[in-house]
Amino acid sequence: MANFYQHKNYSFQDFDLLVDDGVIYACYIKKAPRLIGEHDSRQPNIYAMAKSKDSVNWEEVGDIILPVPNSWEESIWAGGISKQNDKYVIYYTGTTMKGRNDFCKIGKAYSEDLAHWEKDLENPVFIFDSQSPYYSDEKKLAFRDPFFFEHEGRKYILFCAKDKKQPAGKQGCIGVAEETEQNKFCWMPPIFSPGIYFDGLECPALYKIKDKWYLLYGIDMENDEKAFRYAVADSPFGPYKTFKDNQLLSSNNYTCRIINFGGKNLLYHWFRDNQNGKTRERLAPPKGVHILEDGRISLSEI
Repeated sequence: MANFYQHKNYSFQDFDLLVDDGVIYACYIKKAPRLIGEHDSRQPNIYAMAKSKDSVNWEEVGDIILPVPNSWEESIWAGGISKQNDKYVIYYTGTTMKGRNDFCKIGKAYSEDLAHWEKDLENPVFIFDSQSPYYSDEKKLAFRDPFFFEHEGRKYILFCAKDKKQPAGKQGCIGVAEETEQNKFCWMPPIFSPGIYFDGLECPALYKIKDKWYLLYGIDMENDEKAFRYAVADSPFGPYKTFKDNQLLSSNNYTCRIINFGGKNLLYHWFRDNQNGKTRERLAPPKGVHILEDGRISLSEI
């Protein structure tokens, strides 16, 4: 029987993964139950952590980043986890319960043991700037879902965004900024901007597999579909190409992440279904990742 994971009475939603000392850690949005048809929970999201020693069985670590009433982070949205200079760092999205997309800001939290976390005293450390030369403040602002990566000794974060240079209504893209020093970010041109989507491309992630860079991203219902897709490039900064069949999984599977564990590349995602009149999301068992000769991703059951 497949091992799906969720903490009791909560959904397991947008997440990121870190492998450290032979253990997989998942930091994820712990979402309160909601009725079928409700877009979101009426309660604030919590950021929680689970861990696995064998890639299929999960154990809850606990709540790690809590929302703060009457603040910029009344609810916690998607983020990314990394290890930097022997310290663990999470970049995360905070927003207000009523403001939602239009009030998203990015914060940071730090840990030395992956169980106890402290928020950065300068939070929020990264705030949208409408004067940025690259990113649009078109209605339904897209500025969320940070994902950290390093390249040639420099630090960057990807984020869901809208491209000023694209036509109105077709600005959805993946943005990138360099963290030039602690909490100092330099805007860079979009890493991927197809010019066909209204909303920003959600929960981006970037991985180097073999000699190619794989950019994973989500298309939400604002873009008239629900799918997680990918693009491929020779450099982390593109240019990226897409395949006609670049949807990774069916539409009830979302937020894909890839890790190397036990010498194998594994893809994780959450799975949505309904139970007892409520919508739920659970972490699904991993799938094997295989790169075909033309660069396409092929997934297999394990």
